[in-house]
Parts: sequence; structure tokens; C-alpha cells
Amino acid sequence: MRALLVAAIAALTASAGGASCAEWPTRPLRFIVGTPAGSQPDMTARIVGEKLGATLGQGAVVENVAGGGGLIAAARGAHSPADGYTYYLGGLSVVATDKWMFKSLPYDPDKDFTPVAMLSDSNSFVIAVHPSVKATSVAELIALAKSEPGKLTYGFTQIGVTTLVGLWFNKLAGVDMTAIPYKDVGSLLQDTISGRVPVVISTFDEMQAHLESGELRALGVTSAQRVAGHDDVPAIAETLPGYRAQGFSIVFAPTGTPADIVQKLNRAIDPIVKEDSYVNRLKAYGVTIRGGAGTPESIAAFEKAERDNWANIFTKLQYEPL
Repeated sequence: MRALLVAAIAALTASAGGASCAEWPTRPLRFIVGTPAGSQPDMTARIVGEKLGATLGQGAVVENVAGGGGLIAAARGAHSPADGYTYYLGGLSVVATDKWMFKSLPYDPDKDFTPVAMLSDSNSFVIAVHPSVKATSVAELIALAKSEPGKLTYGFTQIGVTTLVGLWFNKLAGVDMTAIPYKDVGSLLQDTISGRVPVVISTFDEMQAHLESGELRALGVTSAQRVAGHDDVPAIAETLPGYRAQGFSIVFAPTGTPADIVQKLNRAIDPIVKEDSYVNRLKAYGVTIRGGAGTPESIAAFEKAERDNWANIFTKLQYEPL
């Protein structure tokens, strides 16, 4: 009787937590991505998801849940079953900035996610200008902005992290450029290329064609160091010491996902993100990955460093949450 009771409890536990690690996965995984199809995070997720098929016997399908500043996707990821089949690809917002930007969130960024694997560790933004702007460096842009307080405008999309890129630049540089938010990158770049908005904050993948054509001129990247593959563009930190505002991409599992499954997926992703083809593909987008997928423990330490950095930034900005 005791043996039967133990077996029954074990069966119920396995049922509640999903398949055991030995059996997992028995069906495709699901990656929830908070950006549209064709975006850099979407591309990254699809590459990894497809290659997982060779190592796990099951790949991962991407579910694009755009909108709401990424909050909808994060909430869906946080409240998905912790059965080892659904994962959320999150970054700077969910790790370190949403809790400061919003009075309430549809998830708890500190409790609802378990880190699984790094897909990128530095997604840099770029500050660029229309060719008519009389500034060929970050220092010259600062001088120009100081000579015309409040008159120089900059455009950006995705009210969220890119909002902070501009605010933090203004704060450290001691300038007052006026922010103009856009709903989509197409309208933003159209107005910047036409000269309506002289300064733009976006990413390499969104602006690359316009940078190569000379329609826009890159002045600086927001990462702490220059970006591999774009070494001719200085880091803003070279002019403004301490400036850093970079994204990243992490695979998260809903809290409660069995630890052995988290470890197995981590080990499956690690060789994928170390492949030269993957690293070089990211490099073209101004994105880097160093040291592979990491471990759940090293990612947790990475997250803490980002939280501490942005807690300092928000305090200095005296930001009022929405």
C-alpha cells in the first residue's frame, strides 16, 4: 500500500510540473517575443528555435506578441504554465526598467521569471543625425544643443527604453534636446531623413541602410564600448563617462519550471549562440554575445548589475512613473 501511495504522489507531481527531464521535450517549445516578425529579437529567437530541433529533437515556434510597450508579452510569459514548454524572450525592460517606469505592472519582474539562457548581452542603440546637422561627433552635438537650449529635437520609437536613452543623454550632457516620440520606426526615419527631426535614436538594424547611403550620420553608440563590426562609431561613454544604455536578450521560463529542464535547455542553447554564424549574424545588427548562454546563476548576477545601474539612473533622473 505504501509503495502504491508513493507511486501515486510521484505521478501527480510529474503531472503538475509537466514532463520529466528524461521525457522532455515531447512537443515543440514556444518562444513568446514582444516585437514584430522580422525584428532583431524575432530573428534571434527563430534562429535558436530552429537549431534546437537538432539537439533536443524538438524546435521552438515563435509567438509574436507586439504592443503595449512589451508589457503584454511579458505578462503572457509570466503567467504561462511552468511546464517547460513556454518561454519568454525578455530584455532590459522586464529586468530593470519597467518597475521604475510604471506604477503598476501585470507581472512581478522580480518573482515571475527564471533565467534560462543569454541570447545577446549588448544590443546598442545609436544616436544619429541628418547630414545637415552641424555636428560630426557627440561632443559637437552637445555643444550645438547647448547653444540652442530646447530647440534641437530628437525622435525615437517604443516609449520605454529609448525614452530613457534620450533622457539619460540629456542629463549627463547637461543639455535640453526636445523628445518627439513616434509610434513606428518607418515614420520616424522618414521624418529624420527629410530633415524634419534632426536627431534620431534607433538601432543599427533599423538605420543601417540609411547610414550606408549617407542619409543619416551615426555619432555614437549607447553601449559602454564600441560595437564590433561598427568600430568607426564611438561609444557615447568616450565623451560622457558613465553613460551606458544597452539592451540584451534573455530566455526566461515562468517561475516554477522544473530546474532540470531549465538546465537542459540552457545546455542546448549554449553551443548554438557560440557558433560563428550566429555571432556574425548578430554583429551585423550591432548586437553582441560574449561567453555563450551563461548559466542561470551567471545571468542572475548579470540582471542584478543591470538593476543596480538603472536604479541609479532613475534616481538621478527623478523619473515620475506612468
